[in-house]
Amino acid sequence: MDLKKRHFKLKFKFRLFLSVAGIFLFIALFVSLLFSMTSLKNAKDNDYRGSAMVLERISSQIASLYEQMDVAATSITKNSTLRGTVLNLNIRDSQLTQQQMMEELEKTRTIQKTLINMMFSPIISNVLLYNRNLDYFYYTGLYLHDEGLLKRALSSDRSFEKLMEARYDQFYLGPHLSPWSGDDKVVLSAIRNFSDITTTQDTLVEIQVPYAHLDSICRQETQSAIEALQQVHESAARKASETRRRS
Repeated sequence: MDLKKRHFKLKFKFRLFLSVAGIFLFIALFVSLLFSMTSLKNAKDNDYRGSAMVLERISSQIASLYEQMDVAATSITKNSTLRGTVLNLNIRDSQLTQQQMMEELEKTRTIQKTLINMMFSPIISNVLLYNRNLDYFYYTGLYLHDEGLLKRALSSDRSFEKLMEARYDQFYLGPHLSPWSGDDKVVLSAIRNFSDITTTQDTLVEIQVPYAHLDSICRQETQSAIEALQQVHESAARKASETRRRS
């Protein structure tokens, strides 16, 4: 009889041990699953915050790039001395006297000086001022050596029509090959006109920036994003490891 009782007790204790062990195992699995889900959620949140910060920095730097182009173009078209010079150019006679030719040279100096002053930003590669209808073209920046190409590009330019269609006094051109240089360098452009009076509104100012600057912003920030996300994952892994050691 005692042997039966002892056997029953042992059997009961074994079942109780299995039950308790099963409960603890279930709790451990539940806590582990909960921790994994929390870690995954935190990692996703960190990824989202990191991506949002990177996108904000990229947007800010791109906005700054276009703002510099806009400031340069606006400064030229709002320059009172240059506006007077452009007005005189646009209403000049086709037949010039010697005195008028000397005045034309002075106008050219004024224009060139104003354009050079707009090279205040190291990102700007060319500043151009031109009028297709009156067949004149001025520039400063990278050397444009092919005069034949300049004449063909000027005669086929449709920037003024685009301004009129858009009903704005300025528009931007995304990455494109400059029609003025004839090389394979991609540029960004901001084009603005002298919109104060009808006589000068077909005279345009174009600010060019190498596309490499925009590409550099995107590539640099992409690398920073990768490094930031790696740091986030490493930090999350360290925290998970420390939590496991404590438990």
